[in-house]
Amino acid sequence: MPLITYFWLVGPLLLLVFVVAYSMRRSAARRDTFDTARFRGQTSEAGLAAAMTDALTRLRGQELAHQARHEALDGFMRQVLEAFPSGVLVLGCEGNLRLANQEALRWLGVQALAEGQVLWTLDGTESLRHVAQACLQADARRDASVEGPGVPGTAVPVTTIPLRTPAGETDGVLCLVHVERVC
Repeated sequence: MPLITYFWLVGPLLLLVFVVAYSMRRSAARRDTFDTARFRGQTSEAGLAAAMTDALTRLRGQELAHQARHEALDGFMRQVLEAFPSGVLVLGCEGNLRLANQEALRWLGVQALAEGQVLWTLDGTESLRHVAQACLQADARRDASVEGPGVPGTAVPVTTIPLRTPAGETDGVLCLVHVERVC
């Protein structure tokens, strides 16, 4: 793996670790200040106001750390998705798009799709629709050869896998389009 790729993969994780460590250090310092004030009996309005300000500042810092962690993980997930050699489509139960990588967009013959757009509104996606719906109805993996609108006349292997919520309910479908053999 090239060194620059390694830095792009590890960089967001290092940023995340730094933000979390910094937040924890600041939180511990504020807790010590609050405990010291409580020990000295500073229960006046000024002491309580200072303690509340510290608590709100700490909560805001935790919120920012959580947001930074989410953004770093989202960026990392998108890097992995784009590095995948096959087309990847993540669809909701009704065919609404959640995620798609560039290989999948190329196979579909489009430049971009809006998140939430129903994939079946595109011409030439009927066969993919049938495979995805069969996967959802059977609640089991389905493999098929499907002709894509972006590569007419050529059928490619497609694997559909149902996605489940933590409660075990079917929530959508993952479509893997094996385009590396064709394009």
